[in-house]
Amino acid sequence: RWGWLAGGRAPISVVPVSAPRTPAKTTLAAVVLILVVTAPFLYNAVALARSTADEEALRLEVREALIMSNVNPGPQEAANYARYISIIMLVVCVVAIAVAVGLLRRREGAQHAGIVFFGLLAVISIAASLAGLNADPPAPRAGLGLATGIGNALIVFLLLRRQTMDDIEGAESLRAKARWEKEEGRRQRRAARS
Repeated sequence: RWGWLAGGRAPISVVPVSAPRTPAKTTLAAVVLILVVTAPFLYNAVALARSTADEEALRLEVREALIMSNVNPGPQEAANYARYISIIMLVVCVVAIAVAVGLLRRREGAQHAGIVFFGLLAVISIAASLAGLNADPPAPRAGLGLATGIGNALIVFLLLRRQTMDDIEGAESLRAKARWEKEEGRRQRRAARS
């Protein structure tokens, strides 16, 4: 496969092929920040999913969440709302953890997904929290939302740093070289049998 693309030679990379075995500090910092930002949401999602058993507590919690829109949900509506929100939160947390694992493995696709995913979360979090801070009265957790949005923006910043990009590209070029050498070895064994 690489023989045709590289003219029969190993793929050439701009990044040095001798990438270190441990990820760069910026890559590790992004992974740690992802886990720090994701942990409270994972905890809240699990707690919300568990709270669907206690209808009165759930109704009070959902009422508190919907107080700004003057909606007073019944027990069934509150349970449905809690289930949907907890599922959405769990999916977001699973995607964030998958991106973190991909970054630890220094996969380029995880870096690109992280930039898009956390960039989108940063825009949504910052916009929603600014609206909450400007409301009269201010939303109770708007400051936390703003901190989360800034954390998401910081993750994107770390993923766009040259040090992170070189680290991931170096690991990818090592994998490409190993795949090429494996294919070349197979090709040579087949040629020797013929």
